[in-house]
Amino acid sequence: MSLGQFYTPALAGGWLVREVAAAAPSRVCDLGVGEGELLAAAQHRWRQAQLLAADIDPQNVSYAQRRLGRAECRQVDVLRYDLPHLLGIDEESVDVALGNPPYGALDVTTKHLAILRDAGLIDAISARRVTRDVVFLAQNLRLLKRGGELAVILPEGLAVNSTFQELRAALIESHGLHRVVELPPRLFRGTEARTVAMFLKKGQRAAKVCLESSTGVRVSVLSEVAAQRLDARYHLHGKSVGRVLADLEPEIHRGALSNLDAHRIDALVFHTTSFKDYPSGRARLGRALALPERWVVGPGDILVPRVGTRCLYHVAAVERGAAVFSDCVYRIRVQPSDRKRVFDALRSSGGLAYRAAVAHGTCATVLSKADLLSLPIE
Repeated sequence: MSLGQFYTPALAGGWLVREVAAAAPSRVCDLGVGEGELLAAAQHRWRQAQLLAADIDPQNVSYAQRRLGRAECRQVDVLRYDLPHLLGIDEESVDVALGNPPYGALDVTTKHLAILRDAGLIDAISARRVTRDVVFLAQNLRLLKRGGELAVILPEGLAVNSTFQELRAALIESHGLHRVVELPPRLFRGTEARTVAMFLKKGQRAAKVCLESSTGVRVSVLSEVAAQRLDARYHLHGKSVGRVLADLEPEIHRGALSNLDAHRIDALVFHTTSFKDYPSGRARLGRALALPERWVVGPGDILVPRVGTRCLYHVAAVERGAAVFSDCVYRIRVQPSDRKRVFDALRSSGGLAYRAAVAHGTCATVLSKADLLSLPIE
């Protein structure tokens, strides 16, 4: 079984601990201690605190015991419902919780849902959306005292994906989520996953949530609207004023075939790599195709990449000819009188900034259809 381990770098661990407000916590825990960077920084800062480390990997526990002289280290699955008993502590007995969770899918059981229930999150997320990091987050909240602080590294998706909006709202309302910091890309060895640091104070609610980009840009957002998305880029650049693409009632479809399947057809294929062939944004393609209309682009269609970190901000308008378009490309169709306006909006500096703000993804960056429909066109 993959344990979904990506160890916290020393610089990130030290920074996370420094950002916690607590001056003299009595008990500090790290569920999933890994290489011990978080608790090593905690041990240096809070010399009087009881340190509690847990990890499912026996090698990590053995290493932590050697590295962290005064920490209590336990080998245990931190996603178990009876974790407080296994750690020898009560629920709501931890002053500061630090964490970088295990990642990946989870065979969700009633015990996992009970952890969410005890943390007050059971109604904020459907069972089919529950992953290891979500249960890990809830488990830490179970252990925290009222007013206790949690500083945790999480995948960017929890901060920006629409499917987690209710979860974000619950964290803001009931668990004092007051700050979210976008961490630098490629922070973790072995993955390009985008991550954020969240700071919570259990049982409290701030009037605003402070959002920070990896470049240091900050914006304070009212708690009532922050749950929409917890990234500074979105709230600085992503809000639409005036008319948006949805007002034009466009038809937007992603391609029906993968790039590989599309190339198996004896026809020209338009994929994300094709945009570079049309730097002016004007695409002249091949001959007409006797293929299902759902597979094909033709004159008047506007194309934008749906996925791809390096190519996401391109756009092409088909002037003549046809091609099969892959499932990594959106085809936009609007009334002829609106085509130029939409094309210009997508290519404008504002359109580029908007797509940069709203695109998200763990590895490959994705532009959702919902966000595309919210593109400002004036």
